[in-house]
Amino acid sequence: YSLLAQVYSKLCRPADAATMSALDAKARDLRSAESFAATGDWDKALQADTTFLSAFPDSSRGLYIQGLILFNGYRKIDEATQALKQAVLKNPVDIEARRLLGIMYWVSGNKPAFEAEMKLVLAADPLDALAHYYWGRYEFENKRFLEARTHLEWAQRFRPEDERVATNLALTYEALGLSQQAEKQHVASVALATRQDSPDPWAYLNYGAFLLNTQRNAEALPVLKKAMALPKVHPKAYYLTGVAYARTGQPVAAAECLEKAVASEPGWVEPRVELAVVYDQLGRTQEAAAQRKLLERPANSALDQRTP
Repeated sequence: YSLLAQVYSKLCRPADAATMSALDAKARDLRSAESFAATGDWDKALQADTTFLSAFPDSSRGLYIQGLILFNGYRKIDEATQALKQAVLKNPVDIEARRLLGIMYWVSGNKPAFEAEMKLVLAADPLDALAHYYWGRYEFENKRFLEARTHLEWAQRFRPEDERVATNLALTYEALGLSQQAEKQHVASVALATRQDSPDPWAYLNYGAFLLNTQRNAEALPVLKKAMALPKVHPKAYYLTGVAYARTGQPVAAAECLEKAVASEPGWVEPRVELAVVYDQLGRTQEAAAQRKLLERPANSALDQRTP
């Protein structure tokens, strides 16, 4: 559009030159939308993408970016799904749009549609590492651990620097009883997350839970403290760190973390169970009784590892 504007200007066609200049400005909004989305500035990203689509409503790229923004920035799954359906309709070979559409189907509970989209993605590009990554997570969620292992190992071959792949592969190895391989992947995921200054807590949380589940409580504490140091602390970081403090003889610090876990997720059973025990250790028996009144202690207080 910029070149056309220059040509029209030289041909003394000012109206056409102005039109091309205006389209060029709006076309640049797509790049702005992508940049804002990459930094998590969702409001500006959506505004720029909306401006772009007002000029280019049939752009599959613009519709894909809209779907990405609506899901990642606002968790508007239905609206994101519609935008991505339009993107795929405009350009059936848009692999990024089709992959994200599949993820929308997965998170909304439409498993057959997820599988159908991912099969199309991998038929078009068998080496699509992200498709293998998400399919591996999907298989893990459905407790098909051997299939999950196949997809995640494939994903890691092409995304060796992605801590999400490593931590999910670690969980899969754990489910298969392969503890040594699991720990190797946990260590790798933590190293990657630390080196890349990732804001995602799951590499730390999953390895921390692994260490706690194997009674290596003192080793778990410095790993979990890394999750606690992130700008946004996940509720599970408070919980697991509280458990680690309690198991290493630091009940005051344990109570502080567990109280924050309870405040973050009032309906979550396990932190209240652990908090009641810690209150008893501190001689705060009335507060312990109050916690037990709210929720009865379950038979097992498992340190589950939730897939990111």
